Amino acid sequence: MYSPYDYFPVLLGLALGIVFAVFFYRVGEIEYEKGSLFCLASLAITLIVSFWFHRSAVGVVAAQLLLFAGMWVFNIRRSKLK
Repeated sequence: MYSPYDYFPVLLGLALGIVFAVFFYRVGEIEYEKGSLFCLASLAITLIVSFWFHRSAVGVVAAQLLLFAGMWVFNIRRSKLK
């Protein structure tokens, strides 16, 4: 018999994924004027980590931090080229 609390880590990971998607939408609009692209990337990472790798909220947060670090490195490299 399943308890309703068995799905809590997955639901928490998905809720955090939505929060991060909104965050990346805002950052994408400010930095690149392509907020929907970053929102979609954030949601894709959330779904991949949650369902394919079977990780909960900690995995989602770690993956989103890696996405943010990738954006940061991209910005540093782009600013050095200018």
